[in-house]
Amino acid sequence: MTCPEDESINRMEESLDLWERTVNDSNFEKVAFILTFTKEDLFEQKLKKRNLKNYFTDYDGNEDPIIAIDFITKLFISKNKFKNTRRVYTISVNATDTQATIKSLIAVKDAILLQAEVKERKHTRSKSGSKGGHRRTKSQF
Repeated sequence: MTCPEDESINRMEESLDLWERTVNDSNFEKVAFILTFTKEDLFEQKLKKRNLKNYFTDYDGNEDPIIAIDFITKLFISKNKFKNTRRVYTISVNATDTQATIKSLIAVKDAILLQAEVKERKHTRSKSGSKGGHRRTKSQF
């Protein structure tokens, strides 16, 4: 699990470091991120050969891929310093299963669009409410 460029660096640690720098870049403070874990099948194979505890001492699960992926997802999510202003969507797929990947990406897209729509409604309501605009009735919702 080391980098081909530098075998002393763990790939997961390098990914976590890169993610932390990117997700916390102030230029992206109000941008939603999609964290995608691909090659789920290869990860499962590695778990059978290598214990995740050897790399992350606070991991207390076994080689169950669902528990391990959940642990790693939480590691990445915990790096986000803008939790109040930024959403991070996560996907974990086997990259060779294109149908599952497409379905996951569509679900994330739909969630983002729904969130944008809700935000827009709140923004519209606050603008009309602060200017003394007309009151909405139940039939308008």
